[in-house]
Amino acid sequence: MNLIDKQKLDYVLFHLSLTVNLKNFEDSFIFLSKSKTISHNYSNKIIFALSEKGFNINDIKTINSIPILFPFLDLDEFYYIDDRNNLIFNHDFITSSFYLLSGKQEHNSESKDRFGRFPYNDSIQKELSIINKPIVNYYFDIITKGLKYWCEKNNFKFESKKLFKNFGFQLTHDIDRID
Repeated sequence: MNLIDKQKLDYVLFHLSLTVNLKNFEDSFIFLSKSKTISHNYSNKIIFALSEKGFNINDIKTINSIPILFPFLDLDEFYYIDDRNNLIFNHDFITSSFYLLSGKQEHNSESKDRFGRFPYNDSIQKELSIINKPIVNYYFDIITKGLKYWCEKNNFKFESKKLFKNFGFQLTHDIDRID
């Protein structure tokens, strides 16, 4: 059973679509679990591996100092193009992204601080020493590079997007209690 349903997949793809025009790829995306054969039934597709296992910190694979929370194959390459011209991602970047974007670890934990919040000391970010590393951005960069590579091989239009026309700083506040 995949950990990612359509709603969660759409959530991750929405965030990815902020940096890449995914409309060009909608008909090419295939999402497969490990129990299914990766590519023999497909050609000219973009295949994302989806994990069937729950999160386990002992399963994390680090490649080029990037922790993959849901590794799929025991390979150090992030993706490849097979002999049927499929772009195949070797690890589950979708579930890994969802896990971090959604704060899934907070929902699955009973650990709370004195204010009822999930404590940093129990976080995967602390455990992996990645608090200052934008891991989801790295995942999206890997996906983007794979898509761009596939497009170049197929003379297909690739469009990246800028999230902001001009960079700006927006200060917000989180107020727990007002006296």
